[in-house]
Amino acid sequence: MDKTKALLILIVVVLLVIVVPIAFEGKLISPISNEADIKIIVLDEFTNNPVREAKVSLDGGSETLTSSDGSITFSSVEFGEHRVRVEYKEQVKDETITVSLTENQFTITIPAPKTIDVKILDTETGNPVKNQEIYMDGKKIGSTTQNGDIMIRDVMPGTYVLSLDKVKTSPNTKLTVYATGDSYTVSVDMPNPLFTVAGKLESSMIPGNTNKATVEIANTGKISSEGTIAVVLEYQEEPFKLIDKDIISFGEIPATGIPVEKESRALSNPWLVYEDVVIVVFDKNEYIPERDWSVQLSVPKDAISSWVSQSMNYCNQNAKDCAEIAGIFAGTLIKTALA
Repeated sequence: MDKTKALLILIVVVLLVIVVPIAFEGKLISPISNEADIKIIVLDEFTNNPVREAKVSLDGGSETLTSSDGSITFSSVEFGEHRVRVEYKEQVKDETITVSLTENQFTITIPAPKTIDVKILDTETGNPVKNQEIYMDGKKIGSTTQNGDIMIRDVMPGTYVLSLDKVKTSPNTKLTVYATGDSYTVSVDMPNPLFTVAGKLESSMIPGNTNKATVEIANTGKISSEGTIAVVLEYQEEPFKLIDKDIISFGEIPATGIPVEKESRALSNPWLVYEDVVIVVFDKNEYIPERDWSVQLSVPKDAISSWVSQSMNYCNQNAKDCAEIAGIFAGTLIKTALA
């Protein structure tokens, strides 16, 4: 070999070994180095989406946060095994990686808690369960809005119990959180009063006595009622005509099932046999199902004979009053006839 060829070979070797770095898979690695820049990508175990702001440490070193694409780069990492720890919202994942000339990018998956929106409705009425403290598996997570909405943070996919109290006997429902869902609607059976309604009519033609409706309400529900009222309507059915009305306030009725009885004020006098009375109960509780809390009462068909009997007994004991009433009644008839 002549001196010229030997010199050329020597120059090429120097360039390869000392001057020219070799590009391998996008990373610049010197052939004489035992280090590489490595990239670690953190993905959600359930959705395979990048996990932003996950804490990543290498070999127990300081923690660094992943970027929006879930990645982080460590420079000048020696070839060989290294321990990587990933932490995200109380979830921890430890993995061992082996860095080499051909291995310098690693993907680590971790279960990533999510934020979900939940709307809570009453089972019977469909009304939003508003301004209620909500517990998830016995841990308070916040209160619902006026629309029954609540945001729950850092939730893992799985099934949970949502309740209005820590105790298991309180109104509750199951919530199943899926990896891909962010909005959920659940229903819970809110406690409410339930009513049984009864009534009777008391009628009289005797002066000083009045026609009244007696209303009886029992609360057989789970909680006391609030602002309960009974509306008493006296009407003629055909043709329809409202004759008189009254509102009886019952206020709060305990959930004991024991009837509470109250009378209406004096209604029109006298009642006629073609008149009816309906009693309708209303309450302020928002979770009472739409049921017909009412009772219809008819004036007894024997009311006239009863009134005649009452009148005769009264007149036997109060002849003077009856005479005055009869005189007034006769005068009215004469005036009507002459009109």
